[in-house]
Amino acid sequence: MTEITSSRDERHLVGEVTRWFLLTGNRLLVSLVPLAILGAYILHVATIARRTAAFGPFVPETDRRSSDDET
Repeated sequence: MTEITSSRDERHLVGEVTRWFLLTGNRLLVSLVPLAILGAYILHVATIARRTAAFGPFVPETDRRSSDDET
């Protein structure tokens, strides 16, 4: 009778440990998702800023061409 009880206790302990790991993993995932979204947004904005950065005067390219043709 003692062997049956000990194996039940072991199965119960394994179930508790498994449940603990699942709950901890879910909590970690839920807490890190907002940081991942924020990081993705920052990278997105930085990429757009780098691609659209232009050096020089704030004159559209069509205006520059027409002013170059006149001189």
